[in-house]
Amino acid sequence: MQNNILFAVVVLLLATTTMNAQQSVSLNIDVMTTAKVPATTIVKGQSFTINSVTCDMSNPKGYNYILGITMPDGQSQQIDLAETHQMPITFSASNKDDYWYARSIRYSLPSLASMIDVYSMRNKAETAANQAIGKVRNNALAIEDPYLTSYINSLLVKINPSQRLDFFKYNFKVVIVKDDEPNAGIYPNGALVINAGMLARIHTEDELVALLCHEANHFICNHYLDNLAKIQKREIAGAIGSAVLGVAAGILTGSASVGLSATSASMSVAKDLNALVTAMGLSFNQNQEKESDQAAFDLLPILGYDQNAMATCIKSIGDYYMEEGNLAAYYKSGSHPKIEDRIAATGIPYERRDTVFEKKMAPCVSYVAQVLYNKGRYTQAMELVDRNIGIGVGRGADHYIKGECLLASQDSEESNTSARESLLKARETYSDGLATLKALIVADIRLGMRDEARSLLDEFKELAGDKEEERFWADGMMMNIEQ
Repeated sequence: MQNNILFAVVVLLLATTTMNAQQSVSLNIDVMTTAKVPATTIVKGQSFTINSVTCDMSNPKGYNYILGITMPDGQSQQIDLAETHQMPITFSASNKDDYWYARSIRYSLPSLASMIDVYSMRNKAETAANQAIGKVRNNALAIEDPYLTSYINSLLVKINPSQRLDFFKYNFKVVIVKDDEPNAGIYPNGALVINAGMLARIHTEDELVALLCHEANHFICNHYLDNLAKIQKREIAGAIGSAVLGVAAGILTGSASVGLSATSASMSVAKDLNALVTAMGLSFNQNQEKESDQAAFDLLPILGYDQNAMATCIKSIGDYYMEEGNLAAYYKSGSHPKIEDRIAATGIPYERRDTVFEKKMAPCVSYVAQVLYNKGRYTQAMELVDRNIGIGVGRGADHYIKGECLLASQDSEESNTSARESLLKARETYSDGLATLKALIVADIRLGMRDEARSLLDEFKELAGDKEEERFWADGMMMNIEQ
């Protein structure tokens, strides 16, 4: 009797394990083939309906995906996606879920079905992603703005499918990085990393949604796993482990995905973070970038946004390269297609601004303006702070930067008066009181307001206390006042 009970328990456990090892989702997607489907009788030009996707997870090293389809004559068939690297189909979709499902079936699931040890690759990539986010947080490289991050996250909810056909689990978390270069990416752990420089250079929610759609395609289509699988096949998987430790020899250049520049972090931190980007499989190729641009172009009207927004967003990136004089990044073919080719493939850039949207981006605009000011790019810095000031969200830092830029780039009664007005506004909220006083004293001396300059200098000395460097500066200013 006990043996029979034990046998029944074992059978039940095995049955439960088998059931849990398979997951399925019902679909209703009409497609047409663009070529013969391998290992089937389905030829080019045939139409059929995809009714289901079943994932067999019983193999610990990989996953097996099976399509359940219905042919026009009503007959049912199955397609084992392990037999093909990419499903040769075209489709149209009226909602985001069907679009992402069909795109996953075309590009992602067949590739996953052919991979060896998917779990191990995902685990290593996610470990690298967690380390990268840890370095960003530990080195204070993130702009902590819960309102802005929650806003971006709400847009991601609009974009992403209700579920993933590969059945991977993920949770998105937005991280805005203190870097003035226009760049963004989604890490394998679901972290959406956007540089402040990207958010400061776009002007509408449509452009931001286009950017998010592009990055979501990289993530949902598992481009990082495709890249890691290629590394594995080249038998250099050990490079992944060394990169995770931050000692990989290869460092990404400006054309790479979500790399950090040395302007936002120390050289050693930037090197470690960029090596981790390599470890995550985020060095995308031109085909992957084209696919992601196309996904954004397709999804924008489905989501109710301007289809030209991706072209506009790409133009903003191209404008940055031109401003920096980086013609190679603008014109040459690298990890991304040429800027001009990307724009041509995704619409016609528009010149439209949304004040409500720009107000949300104000913290990023302030940060980038500060970086440009530190670089001596006074005109560009003033254009950015004037954007914040003009829409009523200018902060103390914006007024301070404007005043300093005017003093540094011009010297007329009009410019000095404007600088003084900006600096007086900065005094109300800007945290660096000494810096603001210094600039105000210079403006007053230039305007011949010596009594006012003398009074501010007394205030400066009291605030500076025993700081030798500041007292030395004050002595020099007194000489200028007395002249």
